[in-house]
Amino acid sequence: MTTKTEILTDAQLRDVRTIGRAIEQADADRAKLTPGGQRLYSVEEHQRREQAIETTLQAEIERVTEQADAAVREAAATVERLTDADPLIALTAAEQEAASRRATFVREDAERLPLPDLTRRLTQAMDEDDRASLYLWARYADARLQAEQRAGRLGPAAAEELHRLAAVLREAGERFTDQRGRERATAKLETARAFRARVSQVVHPLLVGRTLAEMRRDSRYRL
Repeated sequence: MTTKTEILTDAQLRDVRTIGRAIEQADADRAKLTPGGQRLYSVEEHQRREQAIETTLQAEIERVTEQADAAVREAAATVERLTDADPLIALTAAEQEAASRRATFVREDAERLPLPDLTRRLTQAMDEDDRASLYLWARYADARLQAEQRAGRLGPAAAEELHRLAAVLREAGERFTDQRGRERATAKLETARAFRARVSQVVHPLLVGRTLAEMRRDSRYRL
């Protein structure tokens, strides 16, 4: 089975390792401030140096974390765009012109046809090599579906017909979808999420350690 680490890109793996090395370096630099448990500098200088170490570490963690968050946002937006794209964009200029000429007639038929006939007409449009016609029938069949559902006066038979129409509409919609592009975008989103999870996994022990240290310093948590 593929692990989250295995699907990361080389650049993402380098960033994850960079955080790990930054944490190790910060720990080593802090240890140098108190060799043998003894502080080398005055309280003020010791605190200044500790803060400098912390600032450097935080800058690296924030840089990589923001990269991971941005990768997730960008990939998610691409998936959403490809999933919800207007089918009209997929038509050529000639197809859009043809759709514009026929729109009124198809809309009127979609509004008046009995639901079984509308479903059959949409299925027929899917079998024809005419994307302009399919676009129109899908658009106005969907509008009819929404109107019928909003009306809410549906018996079992009508509800079943609407279910069939919705299924055909989903299939019709796939004809205008960049399926390969969506698959690539989905894979990229999974990788981005794995990157973000791996960053969190590396940083989490540091955060836990800080919380425990703060609790030990707080008298309310002392036994």
